[in-house]
Order: sequence, then C-alpha cells, then structure tokens
Amino acid sequence: MDRHCFFRHAMNRVWRQARLQLQTKLCLYQTCILLILLHGSEAWILSQEDLWKLKAFHMHCQRMILGIRWYDFVRNAEVIATTNLPSVQDIMTKRRNSLFGHLVRLNDHTPAHRALSQVAAGYSSLCRCPGCPCYSWIQQLGDGTPFGIHAEWSRASRRWNSRLTQRTSAVYAI
Repeated sequence: MDRHCFFRHAMNRVWRQARLQLQTKLCLYQTCILLILLHGSEAWILSQEDLWKLKAFHMHCQRMILGIRWYDFVRNAEVIATTNLPSVQDIMTKRRNSLFGHLVRLNDHTPAHRALSQVAAGYSSLCRCPGCPCYSWIQQLGDGTPFGIHAEWSRASRRWNSRLTQRTSAVYAI
C-alpha cells in the first residue's frame, strides 16, 4: 500500500468518527490536509485546470467530512454553507497578497524589492509558451491590470505606514 492510499484511508477513519464534532473534523482538515496541500501556494502560477482540480479536491474532502455520498444529490452551495470554509482560491489569493505586501515593505535596497518594483513598473503583456498559465505571478494580483497592480502596491505601502504610526504613537504614549 503506498503512502497516498494509507493517508487517505487513515483520514477516512477520522471523518467517520461519530464521536468527533464537525468543528473538530474541520480543524483537523484545515491543519493536517489543507496546509500541506497549499504549502508554498503564494508563489504558484496556476492554470485554470490546476485550479479546478484543487477546488474539486477541496469540495470532495468537505463532502467526505460531512458524510455526503455522490448519490445524495447535495449541491455544492449547501456543502459550503454547512462547513463555512473559505475556497481554495480565496486562501491562495490571501497568501499571495500577503507575500506581495511583505515584498513591497522590504527595504528599497533588497534585491527582491528592487526586482518586484522593476517588474511592476515595466509591466506589459509578454508572450507566453503554449500550455503555460495565461498570467504571470504579478498579473494575478488585484484585477490583473497595471492599474490594479499599482493600487495593490500603494495599499500595501499604506498598510505598512499606518502600522509604523500606530507603533510609534504607542511607544510615546507609555
């Protein structure tokens, strides 16, 4: 038996436990499966097919946790309303924006910050290879337009400046 089948079988035993509450199962899913599945996703560039497969896996796991079988004919909207988990795309967007904000707030002399600022300033639609994702990493921020990228850049910078103001005022208040 390979590791994948063993892991899947072990989690099926957890999902079938009647003694565990739904919230406990969802917490286990988020910490044991979702974090491993989306490890490093802030730097991924996904095609629509890859994103569709991640969404399908996420929905399949939620159905297994709830004990819903394929012949029960339960809509995805009902499953999402019951589990109240964020979508995979929302999680990845949040992580991508977090990494982008971190890179924006780096020192101007840091190579990662300089590279990002040059790419954001000289953004243009580049040619891509067939089969490659339609967007680059920077184009997946905001709405994908140069204006949206610059808006995200200024939003991340403002967030950093407001935190600095709050920290210094808190220091002087003591």
